[in-house]
Amino acid sequence: MVTLFLLLMKYIIEAGIVMGVLVIVFLCMLIIRNRHVATIVAAPVREPVKPVMIDVQATTTGKLQLAIHEQIWKQMELHLESTRLYTNPDISLDKLSAAIGYSKYHVSETLNSYAHKSFYQYINERRIHRAVELMQHMQAKELPVNISLIAQDCGFKAKSSFNQYFKKITGLTPTAYLHTASVNALSNHIA
Repeated sequence: MVTLFLLLMKYIIEAGIVMGVLVIVFLCMLIIRNRHVATIVAAPVREPVKPVMIDVQATTTGKLQLAIHEQIWKQMELHLESTRLYTNPDISLDKLSAAIGYSKYHVSETLNSYAHKSFYQYINERRIHRAVELMQHMQAKELPVNISLIAQDCGFKAKSSFNQYFKKITGLTPTAYLHTASVNALSNHIA
């Protein structure tokens, strides 16, 4: 490379300044290109990390053992608590299963037979629990509570779905819950 450069410099001196400048620019571009190409070629190709599917043993009836259900349940709880994946409006059994490394069939069986809930019932209970926490926090800080924003933040696409599940789980509509909570807070403050 150095000898090529020296030859070109000799040609530049003989041919003239304009031609020399063009050759130098070309040479610099060539050197820079080769350095970047060498860097790109030398860099290792990274594969995206895929979750490892854990092989669980079923009993002869095809049902999972209680210990496996407990293991899957704990993994689900830990993962959902740390990532709040349940606030994703597009969550699915496939996405949750892939995230925790179990097959969707094992996760579904765990929810149905161990927790006695469907996937969406479980997710919506988590969402409503989060909504209640947000409402309590906002009321404690004396901040205005916007039910639509809370519903959206908890993963509900529609306020009507949020209202329906909120009432089903708490026994009150979100507005009635806020009113009851503020009356209780006021009576506690006065007493």
